[in-house]
Amino acid sequence: MKTAMSVALAATFFLSGCITVATESPVKTLTISGEATVLVPANYAVLSVAVNTEGATPIEALQFNNTLMRSVRAAIEAQGIPAQNIETQRIGVGQADREYDFQGRPLAGERGYTVTNDVSIKVDDLASLENVLGSLVEAGANQVQDVTFEVTNPSQYVLRARDEAFRDAEAKARSMAATAGLTILGIERIDPTENYGGGGVNEVLITGSLIAGASSVPISPE
Repeated sequence: MKTAMSVALAATFFLSGCITVATESPVKTLTISGEATVLVPANYAVLSVAVNTEGATPIEALQFNNTLMRSVRAAIEAQGIPAQNIETQRIGVGQADREYDFQGRPLAGERGYTVTNDVSIKVDDLASLENVLGSLVEAGANQVQDVTFEVTNPSQYVLRARDEAFRDAEAKARSMAATAGLTILGIERIDPTENYGGGGVNEVLITGSLIAGASSVPISPE
């Protein structure tokens, strides 16, 4: 899996020579866009998984959730992933969505409550990613929200993409100036737009069983 470092920039060049296009400014300029993308093999992945549970009361839903999350935490540690690679992203408690019949009428009965515990996991060994995901689902993670592939120290690759984007803009500017019989004197300004995007997969929903128990909420701050 590769991740992309993309740079798009607009470079404005000073020109000299005869130009037939009317302009309000006495200084002739030419603004050209340049683009470049550098693909880099990812060297780690970040998993975003969650445990979602339901219960008749908030406490019941929370107890279900805590039990499953402890099982998930144990599965993560069993894969040799250090504690600093685990981080709780969000814990939410709320009423379950109301169910409706085919005519749009709300069904009778209590709505119940839901608890969601989201956690992100950094996996340094990409070869183990499949086993890690499988063990998390088996342990009780019933929602895989995202899997992104990242690269350490991306700034060096962004710099490379920036240089290539500028060379792209410069080559276009020189070609167009030559066609118009103009000479490039210098650069007025450069406006880069950089994007570092890890490759990922979309949300995947997986059904899981609920187990009662537990009291304190498992949280990994960093």
